[in-house]
Formats: sequence, structure tokens, C-alpha cells
Amino acid sequence: MYAVVILGFFSGCKKKEEVPNPSDLPCTINSDMVLTNHNPNGVDYVVGCEVEVSGALLTIEPGVSILFRNNTSLQIADNAAISINGTESEPVTMHGAEPGMSWKGMLILSNDTRNKINHLDIRNTGSSVFFSDVFGGFIYDAKIAIGVSGKADITNTQVNTCGGIGIMYGSQASVTQFYNNKVSGCVLYPVMMYAGNLTPGLSFMNSEFKQNGENYIALYALSSNTEVNNPVTVNEAPVPYLAYTSIDFHQNVTFMQGVEMRVSEDQSLRSLDNTTQWSINGTAAKPVNIKGKNESLAGYWNGILVGGASTGTFTHLNVSGGGKDFTGFNVPFKANINVTDTYESSLTVTNCTSSLNTSGCDVGVRTGNGNTTFVNNSPGLSACVD
Repeated sequence: MYAVVILGFFSGCKKKEEVPNPSDLPCTINSDMVLTNHNPNGVDYVVGCEVEVSGALLTIEPGVSILFRNNTSLQIADNAAISINGTESEPVTMHGAEPGMSWKGMLILSNDTRNKINHLDIRNTGSSVFFSDVFGGFIYDAKIAIGVSGKADITNTQVNTCGGIGIMYGSQASVTQFYNNKVSGCVLYPVMMYAGNLTPGLSFMNSEFKQNGENYIALYALSSNTEVNNPVTVNEAPVPYLAYTSIDFHQNVTFMQGVEMRVSEDQSLRSLDNTTQWSINGTAAKPVNIKGKNESLAGYWNGILVGGASTGTFTHLNVSGGGKDFTGFNVPFKANINVTDTYESSLTVTNCTSSLNTSGCDVGVRTGNGNTTFVNNSPGLSACVD
């Protein structure tokens, strides 16, 4: 009888000792590593430093839970890759050890095609700056949850409680798959990116952005001339876009139906290149709306400029709040839309509206050498001609 009791006691102790403790993740990972869901009681790995993956592939299996201590981070170097393989029933979790914004976040620098983030739940990020890029000729430092300066698929991922920007794509990034992501509880934007990353195949409509401090998809340009040298297609999104900086489009730019865009104070949307063609393709049911970030203030932003030898076709566009200033761009009028320069610029507007401009001109037309063309098919839209 006593032997049976003692055997049962030791059997119970042995079973308890088999339950593993969380593993410490090394600060440098320079050979391939697979993180496993080995702790059924909770956290599988603890991060106590700024982890860098260099020259290796870090694979994270379904259900893995990683706890990040204060002000730690995970960085994938430009010669490394990360594959996060969560599932709907077993997501990968990356949480801070403390509530609120307690760790820096994850930064991906490589262009490796193996970079994939699927079914990740990432929280408590943005404790301090972890991402930098050049915005309009100035250094912009950002707090982030996920930053991509290279290439990464991001799908089925939840970002919550971030001290800055949920998902940020830098000027050197390639936006591949972005699908079914949810970003909430960020102090700034759910998404921020270089405007040149907007391609015909990039859609945000299957994602959800809620309860963020600035609930916009923020766009920026690079140099002091705020140039974007890629073709741009702006597709409808669940929240408005925000032109954080002015954007000078040097190749074709297309706004699809239903697009909502806000423009920051003193900024503009313009083209000064003779290869740029504007296409604003609103419909009666889904017009394109472009207005100042402060939606009720006239002259909040500079307006739209179709300059150089650019051409444009605007259909079902509602534009408001522009007309502040276009100093230095040979523009004589403070208007929501200007078509101008000394070359053969041309613009056709159909079923468009204009409001909250600072003068009596909805459209300013500078004929220059007499070759600028403006065709107005929008009843009630006024034009001033110089």
C-alpha cells in the first residue's frame, strides 16, 4: 500500500518536471533556427535584448508565443529572412512583458522572398524609435510595430497597442502581399508608406483599421522636391489616404473610384513632368474626394497642379480646401485645381465639384505660350484664365 502511494507521488513529480520552461532567445541568430510551440502552459520564448537575425532564416511555427521585455526588438538583417507560420487556430503571438508600449517592434531589412508574416498577433510595440526614412528631404524617425525596408508578405495579422505606426513600408520597400490585416490602438497611423509603393494590385479593402490616433493610410515622398518616380495607382480603401508630404508625380497617376484622400497643411498634389498623365476615375455612385486634413478650412492646402506638359482627365472628382499657395511654380491663382506652365499642359474635368477655395477660382488656367488646354464639362465649376 505504501509503495503504491510513493510510486504515485514520484510519478506526479516526474510529470511536472517534463513541462518545459520558456527559452531565452539569443541576441544574435546567425544560423537557421526554428522556434517551436514547446510550452503548453504559455510563453515559449523570452526576449531580453535587441535580437538580430543575420545570414540565417528564422522560422516560427504555429502557436509560438514570444514575450518581449522592455525596450527590446527583433531585426531581420539585409542578408537574413523570417517566416512566421501562424494559423487561424494557432496564431503566433509577440507581446510585451508590460502593458502599453513596452518593446520596439520588428524591422525587416532584407528583400528575401522567404519573408512571410501570416497569422501574427503583435502587441505592446513602439516603445521608442525603430525606423527612419527621408520624408520630403528631412529625416523622419518612427515608432512602429512592423517596419519593412525590404520585402515581406503580411497576411492575416493583427497589430494592437502601438506607440506610433502599425505597419510601415520604407522608400526601399516592395509591398508584395497585404491581405486581411487588422490594425488598431496605434497612436499614429495604421499604415504609412512611400507613395511610389501604390500599385494596381495593392488593395487595402480586405483589411481593417480602427481606433488609431490618426486613422489614415499615410503617404510620403522622398527628396526635398517631394518626387515620386514610380507609376501610382490609388485604389479605394476602408479609411482615407493622407498625403503627409506634398507629392510630385513624375509618372502616370490614377485615382480609382471611391478613393478618399486628405492633404496635410501647406502641401500639394502636383506634376511638373511632361510624361505624367492624370486619371481620376470617380463615378456618380463612388466619386473621388480630395480635401484638406482639416476638412472645414478653406485654403488649408495648396491644391492640385497639372503642370509641365502633363495631361489630365478628372471625372467625378470633389475637391475642397485648397488654394493656399503655389509659390515658385508659375501659378498665378489660388485655386483648388491649377493647369499651367509654359508648355502644353491639358486638363479635362467632367462632373467635378469644387468648394472651400480661397478665391473665386475653382480652376486656375495659365495659358503660358498659348498651348495650355482646359476643357470644362462640369456645370458650376468656375475657371480663371491668365
